[in-house]
Amino acid sequence: MNTTTKKPRNRTMPRASKEADFLRARQVAALLGVGLSTVWLWKKQGKLKAYKLSERVTVFKRDEIERVFKLKPDNKEVA
Repeated sequence: MNTTTKKPRNRTMPRASKEADFLRARQVAALLGVGLSTVWLWKKQGKLKAYKLSERVTVFKRDEIERVFKLKPDNKEVA
């Protein structure tokens, strides 16, 4: 009889590679130096596109934020 226990298999993708691709609203606000309500206003106005992961989780694509606000990779705005 085999007494070793099997570890549950992790079937999700590694978080490190995907985590940086998406930002929560609070992270977007910090990145852009604006208030959280401004991020939600811009989403409502269509300036930012949001993606619902679940009923309570909404994310924004980092590359879209950088493109819309013309951010360099080091998080500084281009004049």
